Amino acid sequence: MLVTSPHQHRAAPAPRQLPRGRLALLALAVTGCVVVWGLLVVLAVGAGRQLEAGAGAWVALVAATVGAAACLLLALLLGVRLTALLREDPHPPRTPGRRVAGR
Repeated sequence: MLVTSPHQHRAAPAPRQLPRGRLALLALAVTGCVVVWGLLVVLAVGAGRQLEAGAGAWVALVAATVGAAACLLLALLLGVRLTALLREDPHPPRTPGRRVAGR
């Protein structure tokens, strides 16, 4: 059993201040990427319907598909940064990788 003296006090850690400007910027960027992604998906669906009707819209379909994939990837990457900022420890310790045994 741990016995502590009434004279031993542990100071509570100071509350961590969140960088509100950076949080707002990241949240706005994630929201913008998701909105643009949705618009590009709608554009790709419209281009696909035009292709079914016989009109040549291959360039629009490919551009919208690649752009939508890029926007979704960017939104996910920014979302990871946003959640890392909100965590208690924004920089967790790195674990060393496996090393190949000497020959």
